[in-house]
Amino acid sequence: MIAPHSRPGDARCGQVLPASTEGAATDAPAPSPVKSWKPSRPRPHAQPEPGGDGVSRDPATPKGPDAAPQVERWSQSGSQGRCNGVELAEGMFLRDYRVQRAIVTGGSSGIGQASAIALAQMGCDIGITHYDDPRGANATREAVEALGQRFFSVDADFRDMPHAAESIDHLADQLGGVDAFVANAGVNSKTLFLEATPEELRRVTSINLDGTFLTVQRAARRMVDQGCGGRIIVITSVHEHDAMPGGIVYGMTKHALGGMVKTLALELSHHRILVNAVAPGEIATRINNMTDADVAKQARPVIPAGRPGYASEVAGVVRFLASPEGGFVTGSSYRVDGGFGVMTPLASTLYRDYAEDLSA
Repeated sequence: MIAPHSRPGDARCGQVLPASTEGAATDAPAPSPVKSWKPSRPRPHAQPEPGGDGVSRDPATPKGPDAAPQVERWSQSGSQGRCNGVELAEGMFLRDYRVQRAIVTGGSSGIGQASAIALAQMGCDIGITHYDDPRGANATREAVEALGQRFFSVDADFRDMPHAAESIDHLADQLGGVDAFVANAGVNSKTLFLEATPEELRRVTSINLDGTFLTVQRAARRMVDQGCGGRIIVITSVHEHDAMPGGIVYGMTKHALGGMVKTLALELSHHRILVNAVAPGEIATRINNMTDADVAKQARPVIPAGRPGYASEVAGVVRFLASPEGGFVTGSSYRVDGGFGVMTPLASTLYRDYAEDLSA
């Protein structure tokens, strides 16, 4: 169990830390066993099956000529409750959905931090996870609170799954729910296929795949139980779409996340949850050993934009997908790569040279 805290660095998944760096950490009770989950409210509509007279019915309804006809799937009759002051009909997406509570993983630096701030500018209260980065989390807190929004953070090690996923439930409890979830936490890896080790494969997949899958699942379950829909945004990479020599493990995880987004867009549509990916190119972040100050010094003549990107430029797309203007978008992946993708067919010589350098 994670004790409630609102200051960065205070809470670690499975352990409670003091607010300051002084004093010893306090052990929390052992994590509870993982339990199966069932929605607390019925699905907005059930999968119908044709009855004996051709009328679509709930699968549990008896078939045959004497069975009472039921409304067809996606019927606009029968309210499912009120969300943001709007009466929702069965199967209907809310056009003017307003996100009020957002959780961002890896929110203490780079794209995660910029996304948290962008969502706070929309009027969202913010919860973030970070990994052993109280200084970065504190910087995010200051920016969010300066905008008049509430802020909570949890220090979570995504290698410790499934228990680290409890951080999402903890943040949702503090926020009073979750309307938008940005799955941003991840690690990089530069390894050739023939040289990749089982240890490297497990390190990267445990964070990029297991961590993302399980935290998205926790957030989606919360949204389903709330009954008003939601927005899930997964930060992938241009390597969700384009291969790169020396990036076999990293690229494999990003391709997998792209497939996950498409599947979830179908599965969660029943619950009015939109799911999309944002695929950044080379961005000035810690993972690329750059800051915003370095962008102007880093020429990139091989892409149309001619430079790396700013984290705020990626966050702008995240903000759009979480906004009412993004209400008709799901199952998509948005490149924010300065045109890298359109140059990929012309870059085979550069890729060969890069692979040879890695092998040297």
